[in-house]
Amino acid sequence: MKSELFIYSRKILKLTLTSWVDLIPVHTFATIGDHWRNEKEINNGVYWYCAGDFYASNDIDVQKVMVSKIFDIEYASCLVLPNIKYWGNVNGHQKVIDGRYAADFVCHNLANRVLSALSPRTTLADYDIDLTGYKLIVGSYLGIYGRDDAEWTQRQQQCKQENQMRKKDEEDELKKIHNKSLKGIANYQDITASLEKVDANYKKQTTDIYTEYRTNKIGDNEFHKLMAIAMINLLNQTESIVGGDITKAIHGFTVTEFTNNLSLNNEVLSK
Repeated sequence: MKSELFIYSRKILKLTLTSWVDLIPVHTFATIGDHWRNEKEINNGVYWYCAGDFYASNDIDVQKVMVSKIFDIEYASCLVLPNIKYWGNVNGHQKVIDGRYAADFVCHNLANRVLSALSPRTTLADYDIDLTGYKLIVGSYLGIYGRDDAEWTQRQQQCKQENQMRKKDEEDELKKIHNKSLKGIANYQDITASLEKVDANYKKQTTDIYTEYRTNKIGDNEFHKLMAIAMINLLNQTESIVGGDITKAIHGFTVTEFTNNLSLNNEVLSK
């Protein structure tokens, strides 16, 4: 079945921070058809609201874009099971993606998995929607599609679409982010080259933090604290190299704006 796919970007301000991901103020999700405003509407359609649960919103909070008029629902539904609610239990997110939210995947990863059903496949960075903080996700150990590359590859193989199995390289994704955000401001290739070392260091640092967490060397609170610190370090290093204006263009906020958001509730860093 072919139908219209919409991608949405919604700003979320959390006054209580429970994980490092709560520091990223934008959430993304996907639907077939323009159905998302209320639970009754969305239950009559096909949707991928992160790991499944519905979240009420309004037009002011949401940006949307129709990414395809002939989207292959069957293939996308094989890659990412749609219409799953209550993603905290065994009948929820574990059917959609392996692992734990904020440790092994976030909503941007699931939105990119849905977009991978397109031919040619695309990612969130290809579309004109608010992606504040997105680079902090895909530039980390999580990458474009989530931490578990083996699980993602297996899902693609099971869906029998080997011709679409090529995983986008994270370096290409960072280039797309720079190209999209720096048009008319700076040469994205020069900025990508100047940030190559700090971006690579962020990837390694967050991978090391994740490894310590998954091997039980650190607990939940320490994991989220260290991830928040890693993000601040990346923003500081980026700003020292390219300045505050370009840092904001790339990430959606400066170091000061990011830490001000964090200071609304310092629960993550104070534990």
